[in-house]
Amino acid sequence: MKLATSVDIPNERKPDYRKAKWLQWITIVYLISVVFVLYLVMGSSQAMRAAWLEDLLSLVPSIAWTITTPIAWRKPDPKFPYGYHRSVSIGYLAASLPLLLLGLFLVGDAAMKLVQAEHPTMGTLVIFGQPVWIGWPALLALIYSSVPSVILGRMKLKLADRLHDKVLYADAKMRKADWMTAGAAMIGIIGVGFGIWWLDAAAALVIGLDVIRDGFTQTKHAIGDLTDRRPMTTTQEKEEDLPERVRNQLCRLDWVKDAQVRLREAGHILYGQGFVVPTVDRVAVETISKAADDITRMDWRLAEFVLTPVTSFDGSNANGETGDNGEK
Repeated sequence: MKLATSVDIPNERKPDYRKAKWLQWITIVYLISVVFVLYLVMGSSQAMRAAWLEDLLSLVPSIAWTITTPIAWRKPDPKFPYGYHRSVSIGYLAASLPLLLLGLFLVGDAAMKLVQAEHPTMGTLVIFGQPVWIGWPALLALIYSSVPSVILGRMKLKLADRLHDKVLYADAKMRKADWMTAGAAMIGIIGVGFGIWWLDAAAALVIGLDVIRDGFTQTKHAIGDLTDRRPMTTTQEKEEDLPERVRNQLCRLDWVKDAQVRLREAGHILYGQGFVVPTVDRVAVETISKAADDITRMDWRLAEFVLTPVTSFDGSNANGETGDNGEK
């Protein structure tokens, strides 16, 4: 069996990878400390419990990245002839699906507490021999859970784009948005302090809805990547323009009358196929091979590109028109 081309991180992006690796380890240690601190001051607050569960589960993307990324860059072997790059997409799904499930639980639980009109209580802590309302250290703990997290998220965003790493991007977005979770929990704590019991459950409901939104969006994107959807940018906000650029490059060749391409993502990298209608009856193998090699040099993510001459195109794309998936 022919193995796929072995791909390594480009030299100019290896510093980015090392920096991302350190940031993920820092994030894991930091989140463990956040989970411990929030647990100590959680009390019976629904909002605090929601924030604690959100921070606990938000460890998953960082852990998934730390495990799957080194695996993804392993060389292809007879058992996995395409390599291990799909492990990133699996990690992406593993990081996203638990968020969706947690969000559904938080929303259901908060709604039940509102219906039952359950009044949360916030007791006191003894600090240096003095009783202190637990809400004060809880507010400080929430600040600790949000400010460093936002800074880490901002640092990861740029690295995710340079590495074309969607797991890192999803993790960065979660970190950057942690201030919303902390803010909602603070409102709930303050509400309990002023005797507005329903604010606590309402804050937990808001946190749950935000978690559902993140979990649903990221799960949808992860499934799309695993089912060979058209390549998307790292932000998942728009389609990659690489298919069009590759087709235009092929059409500029003097021996090509028309061309179509299709690309698929495998974690950080892309595999591609091109189909060309030659202007002549015979094309040298060396000519085809050189054209394919030139395509792979267009973008570091293009690990392999196979170019096939055809006599014509079948179906609605016969004249090179854009198909339903936007590729040509």
